[in-house]
Amino acid sequence: HTPAGEEVFDLGQEITGIFRLRVHEPAGTTIRIQTGEVLQDGCFYNENLRTALSEYIYVSDGTEKVITPHFTYYGYRYVKVTGVRDLSCEDFTALVLYSDYESIGAIETGNELVNKLISNIEWGMKGNFLDVPTDCPQRDERMGWTGDTQVFSATASYLADTYAFYRKYLYDLYQEQLLADGMVPEIVPTFGPTKCSCAWGDAACIIPWNVYLFSGDKTILENQIESMKAWVDYIRRIDGDHHGWRQVFHYGDWLALDRTGAAANSVYGATDEAYIADIYYAASAQTVAKAAEVLGLEETRQEYQKIADRQWQVVKEEYFTATGRCAVKTQTGLILALKYHLSENEEMTKQMLKKLLRDNKNKLNTGFVGTPLLCNVLTDHGMTDAAYRLLLNEEYPGWLHEVKLGATTVWERWNSLDESGHVSSTGMNSLNHYSYGAVLEWIFRHASGIDVTEQSPGGRVMRISPKVNNGLKYVKAVYDSASGCYQCGWEISEDNKITVTVTVPFGGSAEVVLPYASESVYEDKENPLFEEVENGICRVRAGEYEVAYEASQPLKKKYSIDSTMEELLNHPDIRAFLSQMMEVDMIPDIAYGLSLRDVAKIFAGEIKKDEAQMLDMALAKF
Repeated sequence: HTPAGEEVFDLGQEITGIFRLRVHEPAGTTIRIQTGEVLQDGCFYNENLRTALSEYIYVSDGTEKVITPHFTYYGYRYVKVTGVRDLSCEDFTALVLYSDYESIGAIETGNELVNKLISNIEWGMKGNFLDVPTDCPQRDERMGWTGDTQVFSATASYLADTYAFYRKYLYDLYQEQLLADGMVPEIVPTFGPTKCSCAWGDAACIIPWNVYLFSGDKTILENQIESMKAWVDYIRRIDGDHHGWRQVFHYGDWLALDRTGAAANSVYGATDEAYIADIYYAASAQTVAKAAEVLGLEETRQEYQKIADRQWQVVKEEYFTATGRCAVKTQTGLILALKYHLSENEEMTKQMLKKLLRDNKNKLNTGFVGTPLLCNVLTDHGMTDAAYRLLLNEEYPGWLHEVKLGATTVWERWNSLDESGHVSSTGMNSLNHYSYGAVLEWIFRHASGIDVTEQSPGGRVMRISPKVNNGLKYVKAVYDSASGCYQCGWEISEDNKITVTVTVPFGGSAEVVLPYASESVYEDKENPLFEEVENGICRVRAGEYEVAYEASQPLKKKYSIDSTMEELLNHPDIRAFLSQMMEVDMIPDIAYGLSLRDVAKIFAGEIKKDEAQMLDMALAKF
């Protein structure tokens, strides 16, 4: 019972589906059942569903019935019932609906908040895999948005066998293209006039390539190669000789948080939409060329590789200086530059991205384009610590922030609910929107280490390279690939030792890279893991392997006044602690490589011995 006197069921989990309710009311009684995602001040609420009534009305005929909606479904956690006397939990059953798929991936960590995030992502996938991949299952939308679908496709393929599901969606997508001269609508299937956008329409190339990578079955490329070509050809016609593709509407880094001033609440991010459009044009042409190579279509490969090469050059000339400096100075802009190796000076680009993250207190501000790429790009460029800081951040904005606010699926916006639990906007605010759940790809690929690569589609030779971190303590992952079931686990003990376990299926093989392993670890030739080692890569065949060793460096950082300012300010609690005694936001970039002792000496004079001891004792507690 709510403060408003309502009778409301709480499932404890947001789902997609229908329900059963046993009723036995006098003839003519109207029974009204409403669904919602969240309570407000303890009372039923569903205004964020906009024009969707999200209700079921039944008029009793006086007999006992079990009523169930048909020809519809709902996205909900809370159910408000009126018109039923003596309402009982035993009379209500929630029914989860989703397209049948085989679960093939699972992962567990030693961090309960991260485990809850993983659960939320899995439920979000179930809720939005119903006949077509939707953006959300509850409000007046529930449509097959191409952008949402492509950003989540790799994550979905770690969790489930998505081949049949995506094959059907891609068939639908191509049928739409045939009606639109190659254009990919923003929604598939569509209805009536529509438009397209970069990163959304590029689903025509991204999804089939991901399905091929995870399945190892080139049939999906055979089915879709004409669709892939048609999309790139459509862009080429629009682009012409005057960069026309830049000038049409694009969603850009949708819902990013990096706009400032009067545009701070805009749904459009600050990253130049033309820059994103040019990059995705080149990337899709490149993907067509790669698909053609797999299929042995040499003329097609050459044609689309030429398009890609020309377009990459256009991007470099337009957005990068001769020294490699990127003109698009946003997190997403630099992430794209690093992902596609666009800068002549990647170290400069990395430092620019590090500074943006540092200036934003090591928090993301990315949207639908940047967020799915963010952690993968950081790790691929040697910044795994930064990726972990973003994943483990419990403050707004971040994945664990919404977990701490009670989320049971992934939200559409980083601030869908404010700190008090109130809905921040009713205009466009879904609490079950799986796009930002794409971070689970990074958790599989890098935190667990099970990395499906282009060098071995289908996982015949799996790259296993776990990136350990004390914030997780341990990881256990299972991935039943097209080549068999791979497993990888690691655990950090209190004495700075790492234990790594790997299982390789019959018929498969793996290239294992151990984290923080010194050369002496590989000298144990009695361990079958080390029978074939080259340049730190252990090549193994089917079997179970385990190794325990002391990490080559401390895995739990010890802080003192001799730690660098960068190390100290990367820790949110230490940052807050130091903020009480200095203006940490005013520290110049050049000082981040200096120790706290040196910075204090420059700006305030030598630290006294007793003060230094007190600071060291305080910092050692973090």
